[in-house]
This record gives sequence, structure tokens and C-alpha cells, in this order.
Amino acid sequence: MPASPITDARLFKIMGKFMEYGFERECKFAAPCPMAPNTFHVTVVCLEKQNFAEYYDYCLMNRCPMRLSASQINPDRVADMLGRAAALRRPPAKFGGWVFMGVVPEFYMLVEGLMFVSDGCDPVPVPLIGIVDQMGMELEIPGPYEQPVLSQAFELVNRETAFDLYEPKMQTFVPDHIIKGFPIRRQLPLQSVPVLRESEVQFTPFCHSYAIGDQKRAPMCSMMHDFTGIEWIWPVRLPKPRKYIEAAWTPAATPTLRAVRPQVGEDGCVVKWAGTETVTEEDAADDE
Repeated sequence: MPASPITDARLFKIMGKFMEYGFERECKFAAPCPMAPNTFHVTVVCLEKQNFAEYYDYCLMNRCPMRLSASQINPDRVADMLGRAAALRRPPAKFGGWVFMGVVPEFYMLVEGLMFVSDGCDPVPVPLIGIVDQMGMELEIPGPYEQPVLSQAFELVNRETAFDLYEPKMQTFVPDHIIKGFPIRRQLPLQSVPVLRESEVQFTPFCHSYAIGDQKRAPMCSMMHDFTGIEWIWPVRLPKPRKYIEAAWTPAATPTLRAVRPQVGEDGCVVKWAGTETVTEEDAADDE
């Protein structure tokens, strides 16, 4: 079953009305990622009834357990939210799912960007919002400060930085001081993966392979795939097309206060080609 980010959009709106300080402030308390230098976890919100409005720290690299965030909404306010939700009729409130609250779904499409933010380390996958023109011919990716996931993951609110965009045809990064990395404009359908580096980063292993889709990668986690509720745009005709996981996340009653999902090969976890059919068992085995 897919981990739908917004089972009932009315719950999302109730949260927005009752939050004391706003989601942007709560995001400032996300933990730094111990597996990815210069990167922070991003904050997602649980919409399950028993754990409603709980904040969790999610690792974009999918290497760290997803745990409760250090900052949480006041329990009295959560009780007020649940009271308002209980009053919903036609139909009654339907709880469930997870959401990253920093994006307005109806205005954007999503594309996966790969960000090199530390010398010699793997790039960090980041969902980037973009706008398709009226003709459906061009995608414009604004930013970086207009990118909600990017802004939290790299703390752009508290510092200034520049990003260089990799150009596969030139096989090089174009320095931001020559041509700005953002906004990114690409003709559709996409022919490559947007790969960027912070301008001071010099060692970017396999950047060309990542850009042309020839680098082996683990499937995209279901949380990242689903937590904005926005449709993805995927590059086409890549040597190794993208895969993603379809699996439900569940808060777990453990001492470490985690949320968990089934792993590849376990019941409840399905690996799919991006936008197409289920992967064969042989292909899925390669993703473990």
C-alpha cells in the first residue's frame, strides 16, 4: 500500500491553523545527519490518529532511522486539532499518511536533484519543485531559497551559498559566477538528472554517471517519493532508469521512538520502475 502523504487534506489545513509557531520554525530543530556531512534531516509530520501531528526527522540518504524530532507541538494544541478533526462530517475525518508541510502541491511538479555538498561524499538526493510551462515543453526549477526541502536539508535560511550546475554535454560543472545554477531550465522530456554541487566542493565522484543515469542507485524511499503529494517528472531513456519503493511507514512503540517501514524483500514492500510496472523478483534482489 502506498504511504499516501495526505489521506485527508482537511487534516493538513487544521494543523496549519493550530500550529503555534509555524512549520518553518519547527524545521530549525531537525538533527544533523551523521551519515551525510553538511546535511540535516528534514521534518515530516505523521497524520495517523494515534500519533497525530508528531514531527519526525527523516534522512534524505535513507541511512538513518526515522525518529521523533526534538521539537514537538504543544499537546494541548494537538488535542484541539483532534477535537476539530472529530467534528468533521461529510465525510468524517480520515486519518493516515505522512507529509512534508513546506510545499503547496497544486502549483508544482517534482524532479529529483542530486547535490554534492561535501568533498568525496555521495550526492544527497533532494526533491526539487518545478513549474512546467503552459505548452508542457519546459521545466523551470526555481531556487535555491525557494526550494523547501533543499532549504531545510542544507540550512539555507541561516547562510548563503552558491550551487554549480553540472552540464552532461560539457562534462563539467559550470561555476555559479559564470552562469547561475538556479533557476534550472530544462526541455521536456528530461534527458538527464539535475546534478549540482556547492561551489566550494571540488571532488564529486561519478558525477557524470549520476547525471546521465548510469550510476547504480538504491530505489527511492517511499517516504521521499510520497511526502509532498506532488507528481514526479522522471528523466527518460536513461541507461539505469529510476526505481522507487512503495511501502507504508508506521510509528513504532519502541524505546527509541522510531517510525519504520518494510524493507526490500519483506512483505508490504514493492519496488517499482518510476511510472511503470512492478519490478521482477530478480531486479528487486539487486536492490537489497
